[in-house]
Amino acid sequence: MKNLAILSFLLSFLLVSCGDDSSSSADDSEKKINTTISGMAQWPFEEGTIVSIYELDENFEKTGINYETKIKNDSGEYSENIKKIQSQYALLKAYGYYSNLVTGEQAKDKLTLYALADLSESDKLNINLLTHLAHKRTLYLISAKNKSLKDAKKQAEKELLKPFGIKEINDDESTALLALSILLQGTFPEENINDRLTNYKNDIEKDGICNDSKTATQIADWAYQQNLDSGLTKIRSNIEKQKKYTDIPAFEKYVDGFWQANYGLGSCTDKQKNEIRKNTNSESNFSDLYFICKSKKWREATKKEKDSYYWPDSLDNIKAKEGDAYWSKIDSTVCYIHEDKSWHKSDISNCTLGLQTCTKQRVRDIDTTSNGNWYVCDGEQWLHWNSFEIDPKDSKWKTSIKNEKDTLGWKKAEQGTTRKGSKTDIIYIFDKNAWRLATIPEATLGGCTKEIEDSLGYVEIRKGQEFIDPVAISCKQEKSIKYPDGLKCPKPTNSPNSYYDCSYIDCSTSLFENGYYRCNDEQWHRVDDCTIELIKLNEGKPGKDGDSHWGTTCPSRCYVFENDSNDSTHGKWRVGDLTECALGLGGCTKSRDGMKKTGLSASKYYGCQIDVFCFQDLTVYEKSETQYVCRSTVVSDFPHEWQETQSRNIKSNRSE
Repeated sequence: MKNLAILSFLLSFLLVSCGDDSSSSADDSEKKINTTISGMAQWPFEEGTIVSIYELDENFEKTGINYETKIKNDSGEYSENIKKIQSQYALLKAYGYYSNLVTGEQAKDKLTLYALADLSESDKLNINLLTHLAHKRTLYLISAKNKSLKDAKKQAEKELLKPFGIKEINDDESTALLALSILLQGTFPEENINDRLTNYKNDIEKDGICNDSKTATQIADWAYQQNLDSGLTKIRSNIEKQKKYTDIPAFEKYVDGFWQANYGLGSCTDKQKNEIRKNTNSESNFSDLYFICKSKKWREATKKEKDSYYWPDSLDNIKAKEGDAYWSKIDSTVCYIHEDKSWHKSDISNCTLGLQTCTKQRVRDIDTTSNGNWYVCDGEQWLHWNSFEIDPKDSKWKTSIKNEKDTLGWKKAEQGTTRKGSKTDIIYIFDKNAWRLATIPEATLGGCTKEIEDSLGYVEIRKGQEFIDPVAISCKQEKSIKYPDGLKCPKPTNSPNSYYDCSYIDCSTSLFENGYYRCNDEQWHRVDDCTIELIKLNEGKPGKDGDSHWGTTCPSRCYVFENDSNDSTHGKWRVGDLTECALGLGGCTKSRDGMKKTGLSASKYYGCQIDVFCFQDLTVYEKSETQYVCRSTVVSDFPHEWQETQSRNIKSNRSE
C-alpha cells in the first residue's frame, strides 16, 4: 500500500482511466447501473476531502441524481456504491484542502477539481489537474465537433500538454505529470489558484490553445530561477519531508525542458556542443542572456565563453581557411571573415550573398549570385552595380557603389519609411520589401501610404536626389493632347459672356518641378493651381447647398457647395458645370435634382478626344431667358448641370 501511495501521487494529472472504446448497446443504456466506483482524487488532496458524483444525461447535463463521499487517506483514495443511475456518463468533483508540492505545506485555501467519466468503460475513476483543465475543452469537442467522450478527452489532453513541451503521455507519464504539477503550483499563488485554473480552462475551450504568453513566460522564468537557486532540489526535499511518498522520479528534466523550449534554445545534444544561443523570448525577464550547450545541458554562458565563440578556431579547434565567412551567434547582424590569418568583423554581404568573401585581394572583382544579380567587390564588401542599370565597364559604376554603401546592412522597416544614407545625404525609402532611392516628394514628405491618403505638401528640388516623376513615366507611351496654356485653361477673351473649361492627363517626362504634391493611390502626384484653389476653399468657410461662384486663381473654373447626401449639416466645395455659375441659378446639387428654374439663355458645347482631353464652353445670351431643369444624377462626363427642358441648344462632339 505504501508503494501504491506514491503511484497515486505521481499520476496526479491522469485523465479518468481509459477502458474499452466499445459503445453500450441500446438495451444496456436502459439498464440501471448498480456498482461501486473507486479511484483517487489527486493534487494530492488531504484526507476528508469531499468527492461528489453527478449523473449526466446524453447531453452531458446534470439529471439531479448525485452521490457524495470522502477521501479515506492522504493518498486521495475514495469509493462509493452508486445505485439507480441509468446514464453511463458522470461528472466527478473533488473539493478540499491539498498539500503544496513546492512548499511542502498544507494550502490555506480549498481547491476544486473536476473529471468527466464514462461508467460503461471502467469503475476506476481518478480526478486530477489534467482532467480538470480538459473538462470544458472536452465538452466543446463533443458538442461542436461531434466527437466521442474518449476521443475528445484524448485530443484535449494532447493539446494541454503541448505548451509544456510534453508531446504525449507515455511510459514516463508519472514523471511528466509531476513536473507539470510543480510548474503550475510554483507560479500560481494559493489564494487565487482556482481563478487561474478557471481562466486557463476558458482560454483553451474553443481552440485548444493557450493565448496567454505572459503567463507561459512567467512560468518559464520561475522554472529558470529554480535552476539557478537549487530550487528543484528544495522542492524534492519538501516532497520527501511529507513522508507520504517514496521513489520520487526525476521530474527536473521536464521542468528544465519547459523554460529551455520557452526561451527558444532547442535541443542540447552532442551535436549542439559548445553552441551559444540567445533567449529569444522578448517578454522574459532574462531575454538578454546567452546560453551555452555543455554536457547536454543549457546553462548561462560566461563572458569568456561568449568572447571565444566569436572565433571558431579557439573554441572548437576548427582550422579556418582564408576567406571563410562566419555569422556571430551572439549578434545575428555581425559577420566575420578570415583574412590575413585572423578573424575580423566584415560587411554582412560576405555572409548573405553566397559569394566568395570580398577581401583586399579581390578589389574590383565582379561576381554573380544564383538569382542573376551582379556585384562588385570594393575590397571590403559586395556592391550591387546593376540596380541602376549601369554597365560595370563604365566608370559610372562608382555612383552605384555610393548608393549601395548608403544602404548596406539596413534592416527591414515599415512600408513608406524614409531614411538618410549612411554615407551621403541622399534619402531612401523602404518600398516593396526593399530599400530604394526615394523620389523628391518622398524625400520631403515621406512615403505615400493609405494612412495619409489625400494629404498635401509643398516640395522643392533636393540636390543629389535624382528623380523622374513615376506617374509621368507610367503614361509615357500614351498619345495625349495638352492644352497650350496648361491646366489653368483661361477664360476666352473673344466674348465677355463666353466660358471655357478643359482638363487633361499630362504624360510629359519632364524632370521634377517645385510645387504642391498630393498623396493618391500610394503615389505622390503633382497638384495644379486649380486643385490648390479647391483645397483651400474646403479648408475655409463652408457655404450653403447650391452656392456657386467663379474661381479666382482659375477664373474659368466654377465651384459649387453641395451638402453631404447623408448629413445636411456638412458638405464641401466641388468643381461645377459651367451652367451652375453662368446662368444665375446656383449649383445643381443632389438635393435640387429635378428642380425647374428660369435663367439666362445659353448655348453649350462639350466634347472629349481619345478620353484624355475633355472640354466644354458656354455662351450666355443675357437678353433672353430659358426654363431649365437640374440634372445632378446624369451618368456622363459632366454629371451636374442645368439642362434646357427641350435640350435644344446642347451640342456634343465625342470621339472615342
